[in-house]
Amino acid sequence: FVTLSVLGIAFGYAALEKAGVELRDWNLTLMIVGILAFAHFSWRVRDKITPLDRVTGFAGISVLLLTAFQLLPLPVNLVRILSPNRVELLNATLPITGGSPRFVILTVVPHQTSEYLLTLTAYFLLFLLVRDLRFRLGKWPWATVWPLLIVAGLEAILGVFQGYEQHFGGIATGT
Repeated sequence: FVTLSVLGIAFGYAALEKAGVELRDWNLTLMIVGILAFAHFSWRVRDKITPLDRVTGFAGISVLLLTAFQLLPLPVNLVRILSPNRVELLNATLPITGGSPRFVILTVVPHQTSEYLLTLTAYFLLFLLVRDLRFRLGKWPWATVWPLLIVAGLEAILGVFQGYEQHFGGIATGT
């Protein structure tokens, strides 16, 4: 129940802090999920865990690898085949940058792609954590849903208070 509680608190924090839109809040949540997954899978005895089926594991790893692939420097000739528009953007910058590079990455915004990679990794870890908790909490199959219901209830209460503060003259904001 400790893992489940910390997950609920982390995502509750992200939901109540502008829904995790601010990178500082969202990255804190991603860091908590990563540390929690490391601790959970390092300290738990792996005797009752049902192995992950191949299709699910392959799908999750494929999405992460495809996202990471966009951050790898690739030869310009290969990028010309994979993404001709990316090479057009590169050619448009040649008068400013000078020489033509031999390698280029597929993504135009590497910072944002790396943020998406971190987010997708956290989603995959969250999936593995909840899946593992679901099998471990066999007597309470719906226990993994309670943190989500608690966060949703707190958001609803917050919305009611915000609507009351505005004397019902406007809509609730921040939820």
